[in-house]
Amino acid sequence: MRHVLRSLPLLAAVLGDAYGVSVVMGGKDAHTDGKVICLPSLPAEGEATLLPLVRGLIDHEAAHIRETDFAALAAWPATPFSRHIWNSLEDWRVENKLGDLFPGCRHNFRWLIEHYFAGANDRAGDNTPALSVLKRHLAHRALLGRTKCVGQSGQGGGRHRG
Repeated sequence: MRHVLRSLPLLAAVLGDAYGVSVVMGGKDAHTDGKVICLPSLPAEGEATLLPLVRGLIDHEAAHIRETDFAALAAWPATPFSRHIWNSLEDWRVENKLGDLFPGCRHNFRWLIEHYFAGANDRAGDNTPALSVLKRHLAHRALLGRTKCVGQSGQGGGRHRG
């Protein structure tokens, strides 16, 4: 696994079509500023989960490096809600574009989407009936939308989060 982790900057540079991309590990979530990809602290669940998780996250963030206009994003005075909506649409758009260029990325995106959205990853307070219905509806819509548009089975800022 160590050799895979050492190759991440090169992989991110190729997929992101940018030289000098660095990859930093640690923290709570994955994001990029267009030059650095930050990956979360990775679980010690074993290679069956770890390798596909790293592949999906690197592909996703590299897609943002290749396709997202970070200067325009930084200049946009968005509210947190509008940025969240934009990010959901942008995630779909960049994954679709990278999947067109590198069809193998579609498999990684599919795995990542199923890993994050198909399971029961509820947190405290997430079990209210209204929130449960909304989450199921949104996950279902994401699964349908991605299947039709990029052959996937689910969904998935100056700095992009997620």
